[in-house]
Amino acid sequence: MKNLSEVIQISSNTSSQILSEAFERISNHIETDLWINVEDGYEHNSYWMRTPPEELGEVDEVGIIEIDIDLCTFQKIVAIAHEVGHYFLDQDDVFGESSHTIFKESLAWYLGLDYVRKIGVNIDAKEYVEEMNKCLELYVRSMNEQED
Repeated sequence: MKNLSEVIQISSNTSSQILSEAFERISNHIETDLWINVEDGYEHNSYWMRTPPEELGEVDEVGIIEIDIDLCTFQKIVAIAHEVGHYFLDQDDVFGESSHTIFKESLAWYLGLDYVRKIGVNIDAKEYVEEMNKCLELYVRSMNEQED
């Protein structure tokens, strides 16, 4: 694994070895610094789920991030960045209380990218924004279908 003080630059064209190192770095930081368990997901979806307050004394983790095992490693990195953004949003008493889904999703995308940059993984911003836009468009479509 690379020295933690070294920044890892990644894009979808980065070698699988470097992408795996980047994913491992992000996962390790999330688990050791934030006390969030990172697990494989088998439901064709990635998500953040906080530990219920009544269970916080019984378990060490403050929550779980599940990452869809069917994603390629670059997509897993993008997904884990976004999901850890939800953790930070949950910690915010002002913005975390917003009821507007698209606002919260957008903010989680930003907060997650900011976090992974701080721990030394620099995701290609253009590709990250492309993934973000695709996901936000799916949310909007899904919300519109629910209204119909």
